[in-house]
Amino acid sequence: MVQQWQKLVERESGQKIGILNIDNGGKYTSKEYETYLHCEGISRHVTAPHTSAENGISEHSHHTIMSHARAIQLGAKLPPMLLAECAQAACYMKNHMPTKALDEKTPHEVWMGHKLNLAHLHELGC
Repeated sequence: MVQQWQKLVERESGQKIGILNIDNGGKYTSKEYETYLHCEGISRHVTAPHTSAENGISEHSHHTIMSHARAIQLGAKLPPMLLAECAQAACYMKNHMPTKALDEKTPHEVWMGHKLNLAHLHELGC
């Protein structure tokens, strides 16, 4: 599964993955996986067990996306079972909004090399 993701990321970005930051949950800490990463030239950075604070950026991003998802859900008066779709919409918007971290470019623009026409967007739930 990670190998497929790696191929997709490297093909789309034209860049080779150099560092993979993972938690110490065990899923990606096997000797076999370590050997695979070594053969691919990927450095693995592992956080200490049960220390979500070490993943500060991803934890903050997750919290922000879920806060936006709940706001979308409440604003559109959608049932709780649609929270995942609201989270997907929040991620989509986050990837298509300018950010200071990327010199006021969108993550999509930096990743794909071009701006996206957002004329297709419409209010969620309509």
